[in-house]
Amino acid sequence: MSLVTETIYGMDGTGRPEGPKMIERHGEIEFDTATHRYSVNGRDVPSVTQALKAARLIDFSMIPQAVLLHAAQRGRLVHLALEYLDRGELDEETLDPQIAGYVEAGKRFYRESGFVVDRIECRIYNPTWGYAGTFDRTGWLGKQDTVLDWKTGLSLPAHELQLIGYALALPEPRKYRRLSVGLNDDGTYRMHEYEAAKFDRASRAFLAAVMCAQWRMENEKGFRIWEQ
Repeated sequence: MSLVTETIYGMDGTGRPEGPKMIERHGEIEFDTATHRYSVNGRDVPSVTQALKAARLIDFSMIPQAVLLHAAQRGRLVHLALEYLDRGELDEETLDPQIAGYVEAGKRFYRESGFVVDRIECRIYNPTWGYAGTFDRTGWLGKQDTVLDWKTGLSLPAHELQLIGYALALPEPRKYRRLSVGLNDDGTYRMHEYEAAKFDRASRAFLAAVMCAQWRMENEKGFRIWEQ
């Protein structure tokens, strides 16, 4: 069983609540945009990416903070622009030149692959395993159901597990092709599809990461003391 809810982002009153701390509520799922934390029925749950970070399958600790902040901001802007594109609301004349190439790469991917968008930026929750997240897109590649994640930075092995996490929170997870699409600032893209034959192994690895994240959250106070 899974819960999928759709978030419609916007600016200036078109869908996104404003303020220094924003809580988005979608059915049972709450997302705190300030802390990037998910909760369900008042209980904190790890996100897909938090699980991978807790298990150190994604680890950017050696990268300077300023570099990470710049990359994160670029990723947010590119994701938002592509969301407006997919909703038919993008005014390309207002695009920041620094992200225009990435957006063009997304458009090129759509043209060349024939990918058809269904759901956009949806919150998901898996009540069996107790984690949440937000996938970028679901749709169809050819005639097959597909879950897609945009990337504007490095391609990492753990991205396979990220997409497994999204698929496991959807009905009939095995039917989904899993695509990571890396966007480049020169308008080109790189697409990687993860093997269906590795579904079970990747699922076990991801769920182990979820349990690591849950254990860490339960012992968070001790971790804060240790890290001081």
